[in-house]
Amino acid sequence: MVNGRPNDRGLGLGKSLYVLPPYESCVTRHSIFRFAPAMPERSSHQKKLIERYYDQRDNIMLTKLQEIVTDLFLADSDPKRDRLWKRAEKALQNLKIPAERIAQVTKGHKAETLARYVRDWKEAPKK
Repeated sequence: MVNGRPNDRGLGLGKSLYVLPPYESCVTRHSIFRFAPAMPERSSHQKKLIERYYDQRDNIMLTKLQEIVTDLFLADSDPKRDRLWKRAEKALQNLKIPAERIAQVTKGHKAETLARYVRDWKEAPKK
């Protein structure tokens, strides 16, 4: 018995020489989340920042796509281009572009095609 509780947490070797402490006193990499205090309320300033981020998310993603297009034109190796195309696909998904259109844009991995679409989307009138 440990701390008034039966302890059957040995190593499974019959009478174990090493006995693990009870659960409450164990500190594992996962146990910290079980006992962590709840997140405090966000301040009004933080709420406004989050709200503005989501209001401008389309513009942020389009700007990110413009940067990716520039990097694609400057990329000097195939692995780097592959990573940039994966980032472009993820940014397109964040823009909620249909999967068929994403496939059409990324087909052939031509930076010119992506640049043309990004330009058209950037110049499109806002809803």
